[in-house]
Amino acid sequence: MPRKIRPRKCACGCGAMTRGGDFLPGHDARTLSAVISSVGGVAALRTLVENALKRRIEVETE
Repeated sequence: MPRKIRPRKCACGCGAMTRGGDFLPGHDARTLSAVISSVGGVAALRTLVENALKRRIEVETE
């Protein structure tokens, strides 16, 4: 049985309706970019998240 599509407002705050997802196409990237810019860069965002989670975020390197 196919899942029922439930439109909802885009999580970016633009006010548009999605077809069931959190974001319209591309709005997730636009939102992430705005968040990164607002806190002063990726390193600052990482610090904020680690402080909120009270744990270090491990980054895989290969």
